[in-house]
Amino acid sequence: MLPSLKKFRLVGGKNGLDRNLSWVHVVDVPDVSKWVHGGELLFTTGISIKDNVDILMKIIEEIDSKNLAGLVINVGPYIKNIPKEAISLADRLDFPLFELPWEVKLVDVTEIICNFIIKKSIEEKSIGEFLENILFTDFKSEEVFVSRAEYHGFNISHQNCVMITDIDKFGQYINKSNIKDEKKIMDIKFSLQQIVNNTLEKNGKKPLSLIRGDSVISLISKKEAEDESLVVGIAEEIRKSVMKQMSPLKVSIGIGRYYSNLKDIKNSLKEAERALKLAYKIMGGNSVYSYTEAGIFRLLFEMKDKSEMISFFNELMEPMMKYDESSSAELINTLEVFLQNNGNFVKTAKDLFIHRSTLNYRIKKIEEILNVDLSDWETKFNLQIALAIGKFLKY
Repeated sequence: MLPSLKKFRLVGGKNGLDRNLSWVHVVDVPDVSKWVHGGELLFTTGISIKDNVDILMKIIEEIDSKNLAGLVINVGPYIKNIPKEAISLADRLDFPLFELPWEVKLVDVTEIICNFIIKKSIEEKSIGEFLENILFTDFKSEEVFVSRAEYHGFNISHQNCVMITDIDKFGQYINKSNIKDEKKIMDIKFSLQQIVNNTLEKNGKKPLSLIRGDSVISLISKKEAEDESLVVGIAEEIRKSVMKQMSPLKVSIGIGRYYSNLKDIKNSLKEAERALKLAYKIMGGNSVYSYTEAGIFRLLFEMKDKSEMISFFNELMEPMMKYDESSSAELINTLEVFLQNNGNFVKTAKDLFIHRSTLNYRIKKIEEILNVDLSDWETKFNLQIALAIGKFLKY
């Protein structure tokens, strides 16, 4: 916390302290929501509220729905104490509610916060340019690169990976919401970047990120004894925060592998892009996928000639696809779950919510259509490859 803000006291909504902060605003009218966009930290003296708890409760509900960063009440002649009902509401909504003593001048506090936001914005822009150079261009001078890395607190001795956080179907959302203002579109992207940066910082990571297209690209360092799976946990935290703070928007996140040499970091970027594609293809979006868990898909990405893959898939799957289309039997889905469970009938029937006898019928039908024996390991292996190819070629 900034030194001049030490008299701030958080009284409610502590679980919402990771909200985005874009600016500050001072308003003393009841219909506050008309004058804000989202992300502001709102200050009020309470002159229009006084001892009317209902008005205060309504204001909190309205500005929470507008995704403001929080509300600061200047306690004094108009609101002597923040009502317990308002504090309870802030806790329920995870909406930060602060009190500030009357003797503190609002103009001094708001100026400090605004200067901090501006300084942070300039720093983030500089970091974005730095990452742009690392990931998309070549540094001609190693000395300049090291100097800029140190300036931004970037540890070049650590292993680093790339994480891409992409807004699911953002184009469709913009069209459906009839958003034509470029500033509003960029504000959404900036909000996503703030969630990413706040989550990284909360987990002890330097927030190094840039906005590119509909995505936020981050460079993440791994400490020597740190588990590589930590970044997946951070990504999940980001995904959930977006659902909570930016609803109805959702994101998918792709993570590349760690590299010790920064000259190889572009490989992590390429892997993160591929993992992101798999997050859409396999998980259907709103998910996290790491390249390290890509398995057979890593080989499929390297195959330039897709015709052989298509031929292999059609030879094994086409008869069953036609049967599914004509009878709605869901045999392909049954086969996939059956193979995922390593041929375990009990678990497969449970996962598919069907009776064991129904599953037996479907398995026999699959064997009959494909003319195979599903107890044969080589057959199961080939079918798993074919299913993977089907997902890979889906989009």
